[in-house]
Amino acid sequence: MSDEVNPLPSTLAALVADLEARGFTVTERRSSTERTSINEFWGETILRRRAGPVDAVRVFQERLLWGVDVALEGQFHSLYDVRLALDDAKHQSRALSHDERRTMTLEVVDSMPTDAAAIAEIRRRLRRYREEYTRRMSSE
Repeated sequence: MSDEVNPLPSTLAALVADLEARGFTVTERRSSTERTSINEFWGETILRRRAGPVDAVRVFQERLLWGVDVALEGQFHSLYDVRLALDDAKHQSRALSHDERRTMTLEVVDSMPTDAAAIAEIRRRLRRYREEYTRRMSSE
């Protein structure tokens, strides 16, 4: 996991190991020196797995801040949004510590339902969050 330019913080490196133990495989790893566009992440590790509703997890660094995204059916979403959608909780924003990111990622991976109707409902909630966020941002 060593990337001389931007190594993962130890807690996020442990998250990668936890995900590998759950059947995920690192399929992409890029450092900040490999960026070709200002729109790309500074550092990125993507893990994928063949089966399961969570088909990928992206650990990334953007503007020197680390984050985790979770992919459902090939589309990445904010980890925090997916956790809220699982609980059908009201959308809100807040910063997470690396420990919280690790714990929350594993909770999402382990508790994601597998039936199509439940996944469709979670995706509907995620769309609702995105629409709400867009509406709030465009009114300011």
